[in-house]
Amino acid sequence: LGSCVGPYQYDSGFLMCPKGDTKISIGCKAPNYPNSTICSTIPGYSWIVLSNNESECTSRKWCDYGTYQDYKNESECSLCGGNYTSVYTWTPGEWIQYQVQNLTWIKTPNYTSVNKYENTLDMQ
Repeated sequence: LGSCVGPYQYDSGFLMCPKGDTKISIGCKAPNYPNSTICSTIPGYSWIVLSNNESECTSRKWCDYGTYQDYKNESECSLCGGNYTSVYTWTPGEWIQYQVQNLTWIKTPNYTSVNKYENTLDMQ
């Protein structure tokens, strides 16, 4: 599984995505590019896959300025006073003991309407 993700665009100091893209934590997700081959045809975009371990998870970096982040490289980040750090923090999974629960079928009552149709006389 993966997604085609490109950089944010700056517009009046705000991080924006091109029309049709979805803004996600790591950039702009392009939904119309469903695989790495097609994604590679878009300048600046790359195919991002889910992380399977800590090193993959923490390998995506950004420049953190405290109140906002951007995707400068490490040297540009340092020159601008930012902190070059991982976008994500790894939290290891934990297997827990399962518990079997016996289920029983509960028959629902037969509901009947409290309303009934009767003949009436219209006096108008």
